[in-house]
Amino acid sequence: MYSTPPVFQLAELSCKGADEEVLVEAKRIVSRVIDAGLGLITGGVVSYYLRKSLRNNSWRLLPWHSRAMLLALSKWGGAVRSRILREILIKIFTEIEVYSFKGRALMYGVIVAMARFRELLGDIVANARRLLTLGIQYLHQPLLYRVFG
Repeated sequence: MYSTPPVFQLAELSCKGADEEVLVEAKRIVSRVIDAGLGLITGGVVSYYLRKSLRNNSWRLLPWHSRAMLLALSKWGGAVRSRILREILIKIFTEIEVYSFKGRALMYGVIVAMARFRELLGDIVANARRLLTLGIQYLHQPLLYRVFG
């Protein structure tokens, strides 16, 4: 019996208008792209995202425990070796990144790719540059022509 992969099912849902599942999947894919771009998470990386959250005003939207973790790890300065702590930090970094232009472009690029280009969804992390291009093209369109926003 042939079954469609979950990414293709989400592409069909995005065409039908099921927004919440599509956004959750898009954020998950953006977090995979961020995780692939990061090497070892050190205090410098954490302080970079701390400053970025202060710049793009996502600091006030983060939960208090995420802010406390960012402050403590930026002061600590050591390398994060725990897999669970790394996953938690990737989720926090994704929330910060989504509020920047690059993060929004990646997220909209994933949504546009889910709706239009099924062949692009094969190895999504390898095509991060293409997703960024799609997202920037989408964000630069006038509001009248934006279909998925």
